[in-house]
Amino acid sequence: MLAYCTATRVQQGLLIYPLHAVSTQDEVEVRNTHTVVRQVTVDLGKEELGELGKECDALADKTFEYTQADAGPQILDGLHYVT
Repeated sequence: MLAYCTATRVQQGLLIYPLHAVSTQDEVEVRNTHTVVRQVTVDLGKEELGELGKECDALADKTFEYTQADAGPQILDGLHYVT
């Protein structure tokens, strides 16, 4: 993630993990840079489709909150996605 952020000159990264694999949700500030990498989880073990949809909505809300908080009053010029 750090290499990606450095190469694309973005100061924030977001790693998304399935809840069953990682139970952490935190933020890491990379020393000697302005880069912050956030780690969040999504519970993919929901049996009801509607519940999984709610998990995805919550993930989208978190992602939007992060971009808004970091952008401040600026207009966002785009998001970068890594698959």
